[in-house]
Amino acid sequence: MAYTFEELEDKVLDWGHEKGILSSSTALKQIEKTLEELIETRDALVELNVLDKLGLPNDHPVRKEAEFKVVDGIGDMKVTIILLAELKKLDCVECLDVAYEEIKGRTGNMVDGIFVKDE
Repeated sequence: MAYTFEELEDKVLDWGHEKGILSSSTALKQIEKTLEELIETRDALVELNVLDKLGLPNDHPVRKEAEFKVVDGIGDMKVTIILLAELKKLDCVECLDVAYEEIKGRTGNMVDGIFVKDE
């Protein structure tokens, strides 16, 4: 079953309450968890890169596991960000809106696969 972002956000917040995260964690602890998930996701992407260089086919179980780790990692980071926003009494969609408003007219160039904004 596919949920809307808002439905999933509510489920994550309910889970965060049930697990005691929202009553006993802090924003700094939650951002540390986000960093941990980010590193795990980066490691999975590095693994996929190595598998690509080795020519491992897309349907190989090792490759599928690495791809799952990336999907799971992105989801885990979103969970930690939702909980962080709640701990700071912020709305995730409003945070994304603020970021988008800041970047929508930004100019810059791609340098070695990374967008570098103009000063």
